[in-house]
Amino acid sequence: LTNIATNTRSASILLSNLLTWARTQMSSEEIEKTEVSLSDLISENQQLFAKQLDQKEIILLNHIPAEFTLHTDRERLKFIIRNILSNSIKFTPDGGEITVSIDPDHPTAILIKDSGIGMSQAQINNLFNKKQYSSAGTNGEQGTGIGLMLCKDFADSIGAKITVSSQAGRSTTFRVEI
Repeated sequence: LTNIATNTRSASILLSNLLTWARTQMSSEEIEKTEVSLSDLISENQQLFAKQLDQKEIILLNHIPAEFTLHTDRERLKFIIRNILSNSIKFTPDGGEITVSIDPDHPTAILIKDSGIGMSQAQINNLFNKKQYSSAGTNGEQGTGIGLMLCKDFADSIGAKITVSSQAGRSTTFRVEI
């Protein structure tokens, strides 16, 4: 039952991602920039992933001040954050930690750092290309390899930039600059 629940949740997130992306590709959906509470957005995602975080005993630390806002498209940023957090959970071993904070040197850049298995430079180079790239998570979690590609499309659409730094075997940090 646990595997069925996990697979169902993964399929649901994938379907939601695909439908969101397809809607933006097929229509003239306009970017709707508003003031977005980043702390609230992180909290929403923390609730969404509560079961996976609990199952893997991963601590998600939200270091975003409650009053901090960004002027951007809320739904697109939510999509980007959700996918990055999903991957962080997938590749962080049991008992790990994920931290979301603001880059102290750039106040409109979000940092999502995990204590996961990290990536090689070759893996980082393939993250955002049009080829599907996927590998199993630390507990055998499966993916489709399209989430980060869709994140890049959304980031481009709102004028954001996603960069990645990683130490193989130690950690990965995604930086989303708005």
